[in-house]
Amino acid sequence: MQVMILEEDAILRTRITGALAPEGVDVLSFGRLAPAKEAARRANVDILVLGETIEGRLASDVALLAEWRNPRLGSILLSDRDADAAEELFDLIPSLQAVLARGTGARTLARVAIATARSQEGIVLLQDDDWTAGDTGAPAAWEEPVQAAVPVAQPILPPREAPVPEPVASLVEEAPVPSAPVPEAASDLPAIPPVAEAPAPIRIAGPVPVQAPEPVALAVQPSEPAASVGVLESFRDRLTQAQERLAVLEAPAPAQELPTRRSDDASGGLLYVLPTFLRDSEDPADMRDDLAAPHPALLPVAAATPRRRLHLA
Repeated sequence: MQVMILEEDAILRTRITGALAPEGVDVLSFGRLAPAKEAARRANVDILVLGETIEGRLASDVALLAEWRNPRLGSILLSDRDADAAEELFDLIPSLQAVLARGTGARTLARVAIATARSQEGIVLLQDDDWTAGDTGAPAAWEEPVQAAVPVAQPILPPREAPVPEPVASLVEEAPVPSAPVPEAASDLPAIPPVAEAPAPIRIAGPVPVQAPEPVALAVQPSEPAASVGVLESFRDRLTQAQERLAVLEAPAPAQELPTRRSDDASGGLLYVLPTFLRDSEDPADMRDDLAAPHPALLPVAAATPRRRLHLA
């Protein structure tokens, strides 16, 4: 069993908690509305003891929250109203069981709370019983089931037969079907001739062989011989001309003789002087045709003279 106490007076809360502790119940004590509302939404409270006003506001909304969480809740309100003014409180709080004055002793209040919890146990048992589920009133008197009266003797009725419809004559006259005469003996039966031909063999469907397509010969039209000969001759002429041009381009250039000039030296020798463009100097002043200054490569080589040796003492 779980009891919630919501009261601003801390001394009164302590006294009520001390009176309920020996009964073996769990007590939740609050002095403000916010934590009390949160506990009413989450905890399964069996008995709620609360003051009429908390923090200047009515505490009835806490009782409604706790009743929504546990429909079998029993509430006790602490108020100093008289009996006539307290009647409207029972309409405001459906789970309200008693209205006690704030000066009521703690032990008396604890006894009323325990009695309120025990009064709810009968309702809990009735709700858990399958035979009286939801029935909180006095049990109904036992009534024997009433059986329907069955007559002792019943008249025996004759059996009824279904009417058979009479055949209706056809309005259209049908021609009689001629019947073949029935032979009287086995010898009168017509002889069946033997089957001369054998039955045709049964064909079994199988895979159809796929034949390769026959090659199609393409008709080749021969070209005109006169036109082909003319084309070949023109092509041969152009090829010959191209080869001659290529031979001319690839032929080596003819060797050209360099012009030289003859000069008589004072010593009686002959000198052959190269042109000025084959000299080593590239200075424009040296590009003159100076025969007195022959090229060193064309000078005659002097005869070898014996070398002299120097002896140091």
